[in-house]
Amino acid sequence: MKKILLITVDAKPKELSTAKTVSQKLIQLLDEFEITNLDLSKEYLPELNYRYFSKRATLTENYQSLNEAEKKDIKRLNYLADEFILHDIYIIVTPMWGISFPYKLKHYLDCIVLDNKLIKVTDGKIKGLLKHKSLVYIQSSGGKYSKFYKRYNNHGLTYINDLFKLLGVKKIDTILIEGTEMREIGADRAILQATPKVTKIFNKLVKLK
Repeated sequence: MKKILLITVDAKPKELSTAKTVSQKLIQLLDEFEITNLDLSKEYLPELNYRYFSKRATLTENYQSLNEAEKKDIKRLNYLADEFILHDIYIIVTPMWGISFPYKLKHYLDCIVLDNKLIKVTDGKIKGLLKHKSLVYIQSSGGKYSKFYKRYNNHGLTYINDLFKLLGVKKIDTILIEGTEMREIGADRAILQATPKVTKIFNKLVKLK
C-alpha cells in the first residue's frame, strides 16, 4: 500500500480554509491509501543553528560537542527527513501568502533537505534521491493569475516545482483554488472550479497503488 504524507500549513479549520476543503475532497477518495497527517502549525521545527551542520545540507558528525537541547534538535531533523522519505506521495496544502506560501513550509523544507537523506551532494553537485515519488500541491489564493504571469506572481508554486524536481520528483500535479476573494468568483465558486482537477489527480494516484 502506498503511503501519503499530507502536509498542511494553514492553521485555519477546514470550514474556513478553501485549500483544506479541496484537499479533503481528494483525501476522501484515497481511503485505501495509508495517510499520515503533518500539520506544520502544530509541529516543532528546529531553528537551523550553524553548529548543526558541517556544510549547509550536511548534519555535523561532531555530535558529542553539542549540548542536550542541540542533540534533541539533530534527532528531530533526522526524524523529519526520515519520515518524509518513508512516504510515496506528498500532498502539500497551503494558502498563498505574499505571492508565496507561509514561512513554516519553507522552514520545514529547509529542515528536511539534507545530504544523504533527500539529496546527495558530491563536489558541489546535487543529486535528488526521491525518484518514484509523487507530489500534489494544493494552494488557495484570493486573486486569479493568468498562465503567463504565474511564474512572476506565484513564487510558491514556482519554488515547489523547482525544488521537488531537484529532489528527483518527476510526477508533480497542482490544484489552484483561485479568486477566493474576488467578487466575481468567491470561495464557493473557486472550490467548485477546482473540484474537477481533484478527480483527475485521484485517477492518476490510484494507478500508483
